[in-house]
Amino acid sequence: MLVVVISWLVMVYAMMLPMMIGSVRWLCANTPRYHHSCLTLCFIVGYSFVWSLLGVVANTFAPLQVAMSQHLSTLPVNALLYFAAGLWCFSDFRRKAIIACGSGMPLRVSGVGMYKDVFSFGLLKSLSCARSCFHIMLVMTIVGHSIGIMAMMTIALFYERDRRPKEVRMVIYCCFILSVSYLTSWVNNQ
Repeated sequence: MLVVVISWLVMVYAMMLPMMIGSVRWLCANTPRYHHSCLTLCFIVGYSFVWSLLGVVANTFAPLQVAMSQHLSTLPVNALLYFAAGLWCFSDFRRKAIIACGSGMPLRVSGVGMYKDVFSFGLLKSLSCARSCFHIMLVMTIVGHSIGIMAMMTIALFYERDRRPKEVRMVIYCCFILSVSYLTSWVNNQ
C-alpha cells in the first residue's frame, strides 16, 4: 500500500505542485525570510496529507480497471470515464474550487502558530485543488495514463487555474478529446 501511495504522490507532485508555485510565492511574501524553507516544507506536508488520503481512495478503484477490462470489454469504458470527467468540469462546484485554489489566508508571522497556519494553508489548498482536480486524477488512475496525457492535463489545469479561472473549458476540451480518441480506438478494435 505504501508503494501505491508513493506512486500516487509522485503523480500528484508532477501535476499539482507546479500549480502551487504561486501559493509558495505568496507564503514567502507574507512570512519572515529566515523561515521560508521550513515553512515551504510545512506547506508541502499539509498539501500532501490530503492527497495521500485521496490516493488511498483512488487506488481502491484501480482494481476496477482490471474488472472493467475483463467484464465490460464490449463497452468503451475509458471513453465514458473521460466523457464523465469532462461533464463534471461544467459544475459550479468545480468552478468555485478553481477560484479558491488561487486564494490566500491570514498567517501569523511568528511562533508555533505560524507553522500551524502554514500547515492549515497547505491543507486548505489541497482541499480546493482536490475539489477541482480529483476527478481527473481518479480517471487517469483507473484508465491508466501516459506521461503525454499527464503533461497535457497539467498544462490545461495550469492554464485554467492561473490564466482563466472563470473559463473552465480547457480541461473540458482535453477530456472530450481523450474520450473521442479512446472511442475511436475502441471502434477500430471492434
